[in-house]
Amino acid sequence: MRSIFSHPKKVYFALVALTTLGIILAQFLPISLFPNSSKPEYYINVGLVNLTHTDFYNQFGDEFRESLKKLEGIEHVSVEGSANSLSYELEFKWGVDWSLTEFLRQV
Repeated sequence: MRSIFSHPKKVYFALVALTTLGIILAQFLPISLFPNSSKPEYYINVGLVNLTHTDFYNQFGDEFRESLKKLEGIEHVSVEGSANSLSYELEFKWGVDWSLTEFLRQV
């Protein structure tokens, strides 16, 4: 009985052909079949009662933003203001596993 390894060129060719076929076919997979991986993001909306968003940001914004940046795994904090509220967007680093309850406990 002859071993499959007695013809290494055939083995290498089969390996390269299967790898190439796999890469080509992977391009046609629907996005729903890829593993769920998302970068954790949280949004915090701060309602403003007696202050404009500019006044709130001038009085508390830098302190609030710096305290959010101190959370473990934070990559970026951005702020947007509207007439009655401020919205803080928090982006975490890849691989940080945050649940909402853990996030609220640290904030």
